[in-house]
Amino acid sequence: MPLLLCLALQGEIATAGSLRETLREGKVEVRLALAPLNSQPHLYALGPVTGLRGEITVVDGVIHVGTVVGGRPLATVEREAQAVFLAYTYVASWSEVASGDAGGLAEIASALSRTKRERTPFHVTGRVKRADYHIMDYRPDGGPWSMDKHDQAKAKFALQEQDVTLFGFYTEREEDAGLFVHHGERIHAHVVAQGATGHLDAITLEPGWKLLLPSGTASPREGLATRTPISVLSL
Repeated sequence: MPLLLCLALQGEIATAGSLRETLREGKVEVRLALAPLNSQPHLYALGPVTGLRGEITVVDGVIHVGTVVGGRPLATVEREAQAVFLAYTYVASWSEVASGDAGGLAEIASALSRTKRERTPFHVTGRVKRADYHIMDYRPDGGPWSMDKHDQAKAKFALQEQDVTLFGFYTEREEDAGLFVHHGERIHAHVVAQGATGHLDAITLEPGWKLLLPSGTASPREGLATRTPISVLSL
């Protein structure tokens, strides 16, 4: 049966699959096609590639895919991709809400908490002193799935002294743990830079970085009245 999802409104977070299903249940071969979601303008999304063989970061409809080739990171722009799970939204316009001195994920989270939005996509632009990120590069060995295998599949890399774009989701809701953020965390973010993209693990931003949030976000009640179901499961 096809998986029916909904086209979200401006700034509304939607999901297909979940971190929990991938990490704990080992559902790594699901194929969620981005093309149906990308038929609506201004898609932003993140998630791992089917089979846990890469990372997907969609910024305003542009699909950035990070993979590992010969032990090195490779970033490409693709017309289509398939994901194990996705968190996604649509944002036609962004508004700058904060700028900061040197800082990292803790400072970004602090700035987000001050906006009084308990659940929101966010966008950061700036220059990094260093950004640590990983790309999933899972190689099945025929044995049963485990969390250790998930951790071992992370190919870790770092960026230094580069301009970057961060896109991610912030939440203060407990029910989102295991859905699109890890337990005990409030942020799930990816980094996009020249020749690189992946899941952000840690970052040191230089002074002057900017935090942006969706402009004119619709309320959840308004969103429920206008969503359109679509099928995104590629069989």
